[in-house]
Amino acid sequence: MKTSKRLFILLAVMALLLSVAAVTFADEPPHEHKFDLWVERVNPDNPCINAPYDVYKCSVGSCAETTKVYGQVRGHLAPVKLDTSTDPTCLDVGITKKACPDCGFPFPDEIVPALGHKFDGAPVVVESTCKDQGTKTYTCTREGCSATKVVAIPLKDHQWGNWTPAQADCTKGINQTGTCSECSATTTRNLPPRKHTWGNWVTTLEPTCTAYGSATGTCSVCGATTTKRLSKVPHTAPDPVRWLWDENDRSQDYMLCAKCNRIMKRRPHPGYEGASTAPSTSQGLGQQGQATQPIIQSPVSTGVQAFNFGPYARDLNPTLFGTFPDRFTPVDVSEDGVQTFPLITNNGYYIGMVNVTTSYGSVMVSYTMNDPSTMVSKEVLFLYPVLSAVTPEMLVNEGATRQFNQPIDLGGAQYIVLNVRLDVSFNVANPVNSLYSDLGVYVDGVQSNYDLLMEMADTLNAN
Repeated sequence: MKTSKRLFILLAVMALLLSVAAVTFADEPPHEHKFDLWVERVNPDNPCINAPYDVYKCSVGSCAETTKVYGQVRGHLAPVKLDTSTDPTCLDVGITKKACPDCGFPFPDEIVPALGHKFDGAPVVVESTCKDQGTKTYTCTREGCSATKVVAIPLKDHQWGNWTPAQADCTKGINQTGTCSECSATTTRNLPPRKHTWGNWVTTLEPTCTAYGSATGTCSVCGATTTKRLSKVPHTAPDPVRWLWDENDRSQDYMLCAKCNRIMKRRPHPGYEGASTAPSTSQGLGQQGQATQPIIQSPVSTGVQAFNFGPYARDLNPTLFGTFPDRFTPVDVSEDGVQTFPLITNNGYYIGMVNVTTSYGSVMVSYTMNDPSTMVSKEVLFLYPVLSAVTPEMLVNEGATRQFNQPIDLGGAQYIVLNVRLDVSFNVANPVNSLYSDLGVYVDGVQSNYDLLMEMADTLNAN
């Protein structure tokens, strides 16, 4: 009963309120809202993702309508590193976790590369021997890591010694055995035959001023014997010194050796005028000479031939080579090395050098000029085994010329005859191209050209 009464009273009050409101609304005419009365600023609970807004009320009459005007969303604050992050190690990557410090929004994880080991400390060293390989052991110096790295140290070389047998034979090679002084390992090596050690030379034939001598030597190791040629002794000047006037070439005087009665020296005849400008060949080397002052018409001499220093072919064999201007030089090629001979023009100038290089059973011939501007228009090179093998037909067969600056196999030869012929143009006014006489002094400033030519002629005729 009481409940029904209360419900009746409530319904009556509600009916009264509705009637009052109806009267009020009925009194407010329709209008366009004018929201210009600010009511309040409302900040969101999470400004990172929600925008704040202002509440405005309509200012027309007693209108109670309101509206919201939203601002900009602030967004998340700069992320901060979280305690749940993990640091990288030598082998494992690290993970950096970040979140907004305001709302806790999680940012994407960042992967930090592994650090790798840090082997920068002093290693533990075990030295190598010639038998056992040593090591260097490094330990990682990063905190919490005990990884190691081992680097091998190369083996040391064996210290070979105590070779047996101690020495090779003079005629045949041997296999030697050596022992390492550090680890007792052994090895072998082959020794080629050693050269004879010649000594105790005994003269078996005394040399003279016209003939070579000989001597016998004995190897101090194996007792083998060998012979060698002894150089001729110098000619002996007469006492008192006597110069004779050459009836065949009256521009010259000559001196005879007191022992062999051969011409040993020549000199221009004092005060003689009208000497021939061409060498005389009628009496062989004994009558050979050149004009001391060739007649030159131009500073540049063209179309001139140059030859290796040596006896003239026509003087060695007038019957066979009477018209040839070539010179022959005997060359001993039994040992490796370089030998040089002057280049002499047919008009009496020393213009360069012929170089003969012997190496490993071959010979190479080249030439160098005193004046780099000297021009060579043709070059001919012949090598003969002996003088007796040379014929006039060989001297004119320029198609058979050997090549300069190229190795030529000697085929075991110990001796050759050199013949160089060049067509040149050179500056006679250049002092490096000096006048040259077969009666003068050799390019070494010591020896006599004439004496050398005589000795070369003897060598050519003896082989």
